[in-house]
Amino acid sequence: MAQENKKWVFTELVKDPNNIEQLISYAIYKGFKDEKAQSLRKENKSEAEIEDELVKYHDHCLTSPKQLDVFREKASQIVGGYVAAANSGLQARADAEFAKFEAEKKERHRGSRKESKGC
Repeated sequence: MAQENKKWVFTELVKDPNNIEQLISYAIYKGFKDEKAQSLRKENKSEAEIEDELVKYHDHCLTSPKQLDVFREKASQIVGGYVAAANSGLQARADAEFAKFEAEKKERHRGSRKESKGC
């Protein structure tokens, strides 16, 4: 593939550089690529062989919409997990604050009833 015609996985996965999910999908691709390189090193492949295999992997990812979707879906799951965890934490804090507010309200109500009975 000529350098000027070369496509990049980053460009395919990241359409908006401010979109965290798209950036994570690219990080996932890089993680898979690194895993492949490490596996080839364990097989005692030469650095030239590893580089050739990584180029093939890169090109495969670009020609496989399903593979790109795997990276996108994994990123979506990760982001969804963080959002769910954050929402859960916020909900727990809101519930605790509401319970505290309700308890204080009941206490104030009891106090005002005692004062009115004492008059």
